[in-house]
Amino acid sequence: MLAFFIFSCSKNVEDGYRIDYTESPALLTVTPIGYSTGAINDTIHFAIQAKSDYDIKSLIVTSSVSGSGGSGFTVAQGSTDPLIDHSYGTIQKGTKEFTVNYDYIVTQDTADPAISFKLIDEFGEKSVKQTIVTLPSVKRYANINLFTSSSSRTDGVSTLDSSTYHDLAQYASETSVNKLIQKSIDIIFIVENDTAWIVAPYDGKFSADETFIKNKTRFKLLPNLKKTDFENLKSVSLSAITKNDSVKQKGLTSVPVTVGSIVGFFTDYNSSNSYKAGILRVKAIHPSYCSWYTGKTYQIEMDIITQISK
Repeated sequence: MLAFFIFSCSKNVEDGYRIDYTESPALLTVTPIGYSTGAINDTIHFAIQAKSDYDIKSLIVTSSVSGSGGSGFTVAQGSTDPLIDHSYGTIQKGTKEFTVNYDYIVTQDTADPAISFKLIDEFGEKSVKQTIVTLPSVKRYANINLFTSSSSRTDGVSTLDSSTYHDLAQYASETSVNKLIQKSIDIIFIVENDTAWIVAPYDGKFSADETFIKNKTRFKLLPNLKKTDFENLKSVSLSAITKNDSVKQKGLTSVPVTVGSIVGFFTDYNSSNSYKAGILRVKAIHPSYCSWYTGKTYQIEMDIITQISK
């Protein structure tokens, strides 16, 4: 009889915890507050509501990828904390209903964490799962300066590392080094008929040699995005803005710009920084002088925010 008792318990208990429960009729809702996507160090917030006809014993949260320090339960100021401890999710005795939040801080962007919320009451258990979609982190490049004197004698920039390349015509010959440079260039500055343009290497406004790799970056003016919005951009908001404005689908390979213009862009699949969203802001455009061009020359100064590879 004793042997049978031990065998029965071993099926229901693992490491001192009961592991098999019947399905509880309790209500358990887990709702993301804001975005359920984020990059490394972003915090994803969940609102949790629980209600049962039976005493609730615990609320256990597990994740396929551990969140960084600071992840855990939070309670709104002025609200009653239903938890005896925040490590194991033990609930105060006699609790049948509560509201609490859970914060998950993203630690890596190579996997999309699955978060499991398990409520255990006197009847059984109720589980809800949420998945966080991770995004590439963003990188900010300030005060990028490009110059141009013609459609062929002009500068370009790589969104991979903000490297600027002067007089692109000098990189047109077919060498291994030049091919790498050409592949990295996503944005080119041109002035045509006194109008400043941001163009892709693919665009016809850029007079490139036949051998030049022509990345087909897409650009779209974002007139509703304010300067303060640009300054506060994070990975998730950058992705949302460029997606909502259909930069990838409706963007063009060239757009006219003036001082203050904010432009969304999406890089070409063949680019060194392939298939990444970004936003740039034009800070200044004016006639200028540089040592590598002769004659009438223009300069543009811009800030760039873009995604970096996962």
